[in-house]
Amino acid sequence: TGSASWFYGTPAERLDPHTWRVMAYRVWREVATPIGVMLLLSGLATAPASARRFGSRPMLVLWTWGLGAIVYVLVFYNLNVIHDYYQLPLLAITAAIIAAGLETFRREWTELVPWVATFAVVVALGLLTAHSQIISRRYYQLDPPRMQAAEVIERHTPARSLLVAATTNTDRTDDPRLLYRSDRMGWSVSTTALDTSLIGRLRQEGASRLAVVLDGDPPPGVMALEARYPDTTYALADRPWRVVLFDLGGTP
Repeated sequence: TGSASWFYGTPAERLDPHTWRVMAYRVWREVATPIGVMLLLSGLATAPASARRFGSRPMLVLWTWGLGAIVYVLVFYNLNVIHDYYQLPLLAITAAIIAAGLETFRREWTELVPWVATFAVVVALGLLTAHSQIISRRYYQLDPPRMQAAEVIERHTPARSLLVAATTNTDRTDDPRLLYRSDRMGWSVSTTALDTSLIGRLRQEGASRLAVVLDGDPPPGVMALEARYPDTTYALADRPWRVVLFDLGGTP
């Protein structure tokens, strides 16, 4: 109720060049990748040849699909600007156009230079795959401080204890990493939000342990908790990271 501007955005937003640059960068960098964009443009350029090779009806389906993807972006414009994962529906149509373009190229040139046409397609796909793997590494990076802290938490807290988890340098309250790796249920909070009042309320909800992962001086709220609850500090292999475990006195 009352969320139309959140879902659909405003007409002025659709006329803002900055928002289009944001989405164009995502298509170039994440959806298609730079090499994929070149192959996508090649696929669009070979559309007439593709219609001859595959027939007008399959290509009509492909172009209707592409039109639908454009309409989807224009309708849910604000969501596409705010969230990068809203561009995921563009991935399939991009891949389909690239595939049609590569296959059209291979068929068009096979009659003239058979092995060269196939070789060119293999090279193009190889470059696309290799470059995509390089880009994808930033989505699959190890997180040693949280991994090491989670091992400490798992060893030194009861298995069914409800845990309050906080990591410095992040204010996300929906960060699942520390809780997930330590195999504990509980709450993710920001270190700057920690204070005796918040912990008191979470204790009433059943919290029995607090884990704070730090790489520097503790915030004032954490220092106040150190004066009130018993705590133990464990140094992590990745210095100067450490995890401070508080016993909040609750029963698991």
